[in-house]
Amino acid sequence: PLDSVKSLLSPVGGLKDKLMLLKLQGLAAQGLPLDLGRLGKPSPISADSQLQQWLSEPFRRQFIRPFFGGVLLESSMRTRWDYWLWLYRLFSLAQVTLPAGGMKALPTAMAAQLPSGCLKLNTLVKAVQS
Repeated sequence: PLDSVKSLLSPVGGLKDKLMLLKLQGLAAQGLPLDLGRLGKPSPISADSQLQQWLSEPFRRQFIRPFFGGVLLESSMRTRWDYWLWLYRLFSLAQVTLPAGGMKALPTAMAAQLPSGCLKLNTLVKAVQS
């Protein structure tokens, strides 16, 4: 309950956007069928086109695009609407956190687990062999 109050008082997004996120959470909770075979295929219904109807442009620009752009590795939000809703459902069911150093701490932590000398940065790759 305290987190809900903190979210409502957060400077990111207005009250209308936050209420719309709750409505989206209800829609996502309905568990729209997700056909994994369709994910790589184009869809006439993109997340961006649907989110324009739900959320303000400043909120999409300041929060939705950066967050989901990092998750999906594409900032245009051309992702299928059904897939975006599925992801949103997953994020709304779980507690999402970031490392203390931000997202850049993840590759640093991964690299720290590698044997010394096996990772070379700023190096031109001419070929890859297995």
